[in-house]
Amino acid sequence: MSRFCLLLMIIIPSYISWFWFTFEQHTHDLSIARPSVLIDMQFIQTYQLVIAWIYSLLVAGVLIYGLFKLRKLFQLFLTGTFFSDEAANHLHIFGLMLFVTALLKPLTSAVLSLLLTMGNPVGEMSLIVEFGSTELFTIFIAGTFMAITWILREGNRLAKENAEFV
Repeated sequence: MSRFCLLLMIIIPSYISWFWFTFEQHTHDLSIARPSVLIDMQFIQTYQLVIAWIYSLLVAGVLIYGLFKLRKLFQLFLTGTFFSDEAANHLHIFGLMLFVTALLKPLTSAVLSLLLTMGNPVGEMSLIVEFGSTELFTIFIAGTFMAITWILREGNRLAKENAEFV
């Protein structure tokens, strides 16, 4: 799992970069998927694509940081460290980053839709705000991880308390 996290940490920014550097090839697919969004390459400037690429990488950085912490957790597991404050902290940060990523989704879709259609003729700009079942499920999973973290921390606190009495 540690290696899989590392692989995702490499694939995510690579895919984002590939997508934005080959964006013109994807505009037809995007127009079919979202007919209400008028993405026309004749109205998109290079600086808009660069800003979209950087913005997408920054937003993905939140998830990548979460994957980094999850990787650290799995590395602790490899050393036999399962129930420690450090392990709980790594899991908590991963859950928190998942939560933040889900909350950033509506903002990200809004920023990118405005950025990519801002050069369109009057009346053809698009503002898309997306928040659906995927984001709700991600928030649920993030909350589950954070609840498990709370339980781990309480268990560690109780174990330390009990060790002091012995």
